Amino acid sequence: MNIDKMMMVVYAIIVTILIIGVVVMGGYGKSISKDPNFVMFFSWFIGLLLLNLFNILVNLIYYY
Repeated sequence: MNIDKMMMVVYAIIVTILIIGVVVMGGYGKSISKDPNFVMFFSWFIGLLLLNLFNILVNLIYYY
């Protein structure tokens, strides 16, 4: 049973690192193009990606 709990903690740490990485790389990604359509698409994409990663993190912490 302790291995299951430790894996939940490891997965939560990995997801937290992914969230930080997406935020950092999202800042760089907006400078790729100044086209308003691209910026809007990219903002929605990053927002939905962060929302899903945060949902994964909350579920991992809740079931821990």
